[in-house]
Amino acid sequence: MPMTEKHGATSIAGSGVRLPEQIDVKNILYVTDFSRGAERAAPLVRRLAKTYEAHVTLLHVWSKTAAAVAQAGYMGNFADDLESASRRELEACARSHFPEIESEFHTAGGEPCNCVRSAIQHKNIDLVVIGAERQSGVTRTLFGCTVEEMLHRIQVPVVTIGPKARKTGASRAAKLLVPVTDWAADQVPQVARKMSREFGTSMTLLRIGQGSSLVRMRVPTSEEAAERLAVDASLVDFISDEREECKAIVEAAEARDVDMIAMCVAAPHGLLKHLRSSLPYRVIMAAHCPVLTTASAKK
Repeated sequence: MPMTEKHGATSIAGSGVRLPEQIDVKNILYVTDFSRGAERAAPLVRRLAKTYEAHVTLLHVWSKTAAAVAQAGYMGNFADDLESASRRELEACARSHFPEIESEFHTAGGEPCNCVRSAIQHKNIDLVVIGAERQSGVTRTLFGCTVEEMLHRIQVPVVTIGPKARKTGASRAAKLLVPVTDWAADQVPQVARKMSREFGTSMTLLRIGQGSSLVRMRVPTSEEAAERLAVDASLVDFISDEREECKAIVEAAEARDVDMIAMCVAAPHGLLKHLRSSLPYRVIMAAHCPVLTTASAKK
């Protein structure tokens, strides 16, 4: 099916389908706590910055509450000393990982998600990259999970490198796995569709779920895929799996040797978010590759 250029975007000739505009990543936010998980994410940030000629902002957030507790019996101002030490670490990180890339670094004291959202707004961030370390169940229940909370509250795409990731991520992923619960286009992150259009990235849509509804749901044809997703139909294929969702996603990603998993993130409800981690977070903790998430728009 031929492609035609029109008014700065692309259309599939004769289909009436208007393809997404090109990916535009000018500002990347690299959130680091100086952990091993954050260090694993740095090479991907560097490759992304080079690919898109993007500016990198390094951000470290320290807890004002912890600083206040530590102040007791401390000679001097603990918060000021903590911020100075953080700035030295950030400067060393920038020199080590991004010597040839335009970058800046900032520290902030406060609640991590709020500080990250503020940086996104003030620095016009297009993409956030973070590294994740596993937390124990007790730690997660009492103190929450900063990474998981960011997945739900940040409205720009987030790429997370989990603790089991062997691949640190390609700047232009050749193969994506996209878990969905139905074949609707809004289940596929827009940035994944843009990657498919701009870089020829192939997408495997993995229909996850259990019971008769999975069996009854008809798999779309290639033409329907092009219509729904506004991508070249030859780049999309479909598989289904009735097993437990996280297991199905992780094993499918490994079996197909994908470069990245792309998921939409729905907001958790009630006490469930405190008692059990969300599916995207469980996938991040188990996946061999980076996970790209976009928060679902609030209705």
